[in-house]
Amino acid sequence: MLTIGAIHSGATSLAPILEREWAPYLDDYKLINIIDDSLIHTVIRDGEVTSRTVRRVVDLCEALILAGADVVVETCSSIGEAAEIANRQLDRPVLRIDQGMAEEAVTGYRKIGVLASLATTLAPTVSCVERAAQRLGREVEVESLVAEGAFGRWIAGEAEAHDDLLVEAAKSRLAGCEVILLAQVSMIRVQERMARETGKPVFASPGWCAKQIRGMFAGKGA
Repeated sequence: MLTIGAIHSGATSLAPILEREWAPYLDDYKLINIIDDSLIHTVIRDGEVTSRTVRRVVDLCEALILAGADVVVETCSSIGEAAEIANRQLDRPVLRIDQGMAEEAVTGYRKIGVLASLATTLAPTVSCVERAAQRLGREVEVESLVAEGAFGRWIAGEAEAHDDLLVEAAKSRLAGCEVILLAQVSMIRVQERMARETGKPVFASPGWCAKQIRGMFAGKGA
């Protein structure tokens, strides 16, 4: 059985979303989770992923590997850079959750929109897309946008207002894009509505991450 470790930097685990979105792609696996909600607060405070934050993420990855993880997924795009460093340092693969989404987007589209509700996730996701394009030899144009006020509404428990702000931002500011990428896993709740109201494909990262894992571990129950 494949064992997947996940690092969550929010106050709650994204495991229920991952398990729901991974179900069509991964058959036989065990998910183990670590939550450290101080990570995202540290990145917001520092305005970047510092060497200290990288060290903490590497330590968390090592803890999951010691617990039996065959692969580790960092679920927060804001900390994706740390996951890439951990992947180079450790003897098990460490994935940033948006990597598969970025690669699929640059393979199929030229004008790509990236939408976030939290500013710290925007630049890392855009960078992930641009580096995927370079790695795969694709030319792309990336339009990025933070839906102002949406994250505050989410934290306040105002889910419908959060959703409205995201959808309106996509409709008004990303109309020229061929595809829209959601920069945070928590935004997946608006994926279908946004696709319907914008008339564009809208990508969320969990499903593409599952496909990436399936490709890596095809012979181990994935």
